[in-house]
Amino acid sequence: MKVCIIQRKGIEESPVICDLSSVLIQEGCETFLLIQAYEKDLFQTIKKMGVDVLAVQSEIGDEQWVRDMTSEIKYNFPRTPVVSFGSIPTFMQKKSNLGADFLVVGEPEIPFVSIVNYLKGTNNELINVIDMNNGEHANIQPLEFDLNSLPMPDRDIYYRRYKFLRDFPVKRFLMSRGCVLSCSFCYISALRNLLGKVKVRFKAPERVIQEVLDVKNKYRLDFVHFSDDLFPVWNKSWLEKFSSLWSKEVRLPFSIVTLSNFINDRVAELLKEAGCKFVIVGVETYDEKRRIVDLEKTSVTNSVLIGAVDSLRKKGIRTLSINIIGLPGEDLSDYFKTAEFNRTIGVDFALGSPFVPIPGTILGDKLAGHQYDSEKKKILYYVMDVFPLASKNKTFQVLSMRAHKNPILSFLFSKIGQVYSLLKLKTLYNVSFLEGFKYFMKVGTFKDRRTNLHQVA
Repeated sequence: MKVCIIQRKGIEESPVICDLSSVLIQEGCETFLLIQAYEKDLFQTIKKMGVDVLAVQSEIGDEQWVRDMTSEIKYNFPRTPVVSFGSIPTFMQKKSNLGADFLVVGEPEIPFVSIVNYLKGTNNELINVIDMNNGEHANIQPLEFDLNSLPMPDRDIYYRRYKFLRDFPVKRFLMSRGCVLSCSFCYISALRNLLGKVKVRFKAPERVIQEVLDVKNKYRLDFVHFSDDLFPVWNKSWLEKFSSLWSKEVRLPFSIVTLSNFINDRVAELLKEAGCKFVIVGVETYDEKRRIVDLEKTSVTNSVLIGAVDSLRKKGIRTLSINIIGLPGEDLSDYFKTAEFNRTIGVDFALGSPFVPIPGTILGDKLAGHQYDSEKKKILYYVMDVFPLASKNKTFQVLSMRAHKNPILSFLFSKIGQVYSLLKLKTLYNVSFLEGFKYFMKVGTFKDRRTNLHQVA
């Protein structure tokens, strides 16, 4: 059976899709991936492939694109089953009105296999799948299989067709799923509300090393980014083994995402020994009470953030922070206060990320149906552009805050902020300016990314 996955843009490159493809290949399927942005005639290409199943990656924020894509697929290939997977079908389910035949809820590997077997007629049981044609709502349950049991990820699903992704020196890896927190804005809390529990699972250090070396031996790889929700630095025995193996067998610089209250001098030392260049932590907002009470990041106090940044700095590891732009109850002045807070605690690079209401979360349900008007969107995107430089330079912070109402000045400050971010990311990832510029011109920027929900996409 031929399965073709359709994706919006290259910035959405997903390790979970690589896992999904490898599982389907193991089941005897032939898999393809097409990125719409880089296909001159998407539907003619699909026609030539002669696929049996079309799957659309469906992420919150891209609802209209998914509906339009599904509609066009149905028009051009009326007899081909369409599967929707990702955060939209997981959290919106039947309310999503995507027009697909099957909606995958949660992690896609096992549900996809059940769809393939269902279509083959070898098994009538759909697992964590909603059959929209028969109105059947499958029993939704946690599917927490051992990540070490997965076959090696199929990177070829991207790289055999898209050379610019294959040759880019920085590549993302996913060695865990889940998080110990249930923040009020995060998809993990929505998954827990949906499934009842979401355990933190991570691969053995040996498996992680094997996956990275597999890619290193086949493709260009100069820098590794672990894009897990939470790199398990709290597990000291795991981290010690990982650090030892990585420094001996891989010997590549890398970056991680983790929780600041797990960072201390010993953790920073182990990360340094392994070759970690920077750590990403969630600051979210300058307002400690809002972070702890409203966002339910109960352990992430200002003093904890300061301590984490300090421990990393002492070992020569840089800190990158994620900050939410557009939180309910915050306005322009709050966003710039958050920028100032990042500067105060010594963060090396602060990114602004838009607040996305996710159904099933406390904040998402409070703002159900909420839409930013065009003026609010303009401000949010402006702040995201200037935020990194504003968090490093007080003069730029003051001037950019004043300039947001002036179309010419705001355009100028946005461009200055974008160039600064590109140069900073170039330094962090050790990528040449030309390579970085060409890559982001091709795939889009971090503002365009939707697939940060690693357990469903």
